[in-house]
Amino acid sequence: MSTQGSNPCLSAHQPKYGEAMKYEIRRIEIWPVIKIVFILSLFLGFLIGLLYGGLFLMIDAFSQVAAESGFDELNTFGGGFVIFIIIAFTFGLSFIYTLGAVIFVVLYNLLAGSIGGLRFEIATIDDRQKELTPVG
Repeated sequence: MSTQGSNPCLSAHQPKYGEAMKYEIRRIEIWPVIKIVFILSLFLGFLIGLLYGGLFLMIDAFSQVAAESGFDELNTFGGGFVIFIIIAFTFGLSFIYTLGAVIFVVLYNLLAGSIGGLRFEIATIDDRQKELTPVG
């Protein structure tokens, strides 16, 4: 039993070896983009939050040294503020980046439906050509 007729992707024109294949991205699913962007943004936001939290801890250390020398103009940041910064960056950036990705996907789907999507041309590389091409 052949599975070639049941799958429209397999039953389409199969290019010959070395012939270019053309693809077009007509639509992007929103839900997978939301999941991927949110998870990556959580990680990125956590790293940025740690960076800013460490920065505020260093500022706090300098302000304590300055306070001992009589200069009380610097504000001190407590540990609760640093934890708040880490959480705020983690979830704030995740929300903002996910919202931006959703807006981009919706705009892309609207434009791709009316004027066409991104087109790619992919060609196979002849193995014999790779062997004959000198390196360096």
